[in-house]
This record gives sequence, structure tokens and C-alpha cells, in this order.
Amino acid sequence: MIWNLIPAQKTFNLTKGNKLPPAEKYFESFFSLQKAAVEIVLNKSPNNQFPEDYLTIFPDLNSLTYHKFKERTQQPMINIAHNNGFEFLL
Repeated sequence: MIWNLIPAQKTFNLTKGNKLPPAEKYFESFFSLQKAAVEIVLNKSPNNQFPEDYLTIFPDLNSLTYHKFKERTQQPMINIAHNNGFEFLL
């Protein structure tokens, strides 16, 4: 989930417990960070293997868009976690 993939303030991480953060509040900045990382690696180190992690979801990294990224990555994980009993952070 979002909090396991990017650094978070210690106080936020402690207060959230096992609750899911509201995607509508945090997803845009998360996506921007992910997209920037891919673009930087592709431009600065084209032989780096980091982008390969995205190729199973986006065979063409130029198709890495906000809506596709959310639809293919975050939303399914959030749905699975919620269906397994995780509540949303208010």
C-alpha cells in the first residue's frame, strides 16, 4: 500500500495503525513520485533494471498515466485489503 512504498512521517505512520489511508487524499502525490522516479531512471540511467518492475503492469512505460496506474495497481490492492477487514483511516 501507499505507506509501505514511500517514506511517511513517523507520527502519521504510528497513528494510522492497520488502517488504509484514503486514496483520494494521497494517491495523486504518490503517483507523481512514482512517475518522476521512472522518468529520472529512464533518462539518467537507461540500462538500470528499476523500470522492469513496472513492465508487467505497463509494457510500454509511455502509457504510465494517472488513471491507468490507479486502476491497475492501487485500487485492486485497496479493495483486497478492505475485503480482508482493513478499515479506512478517517
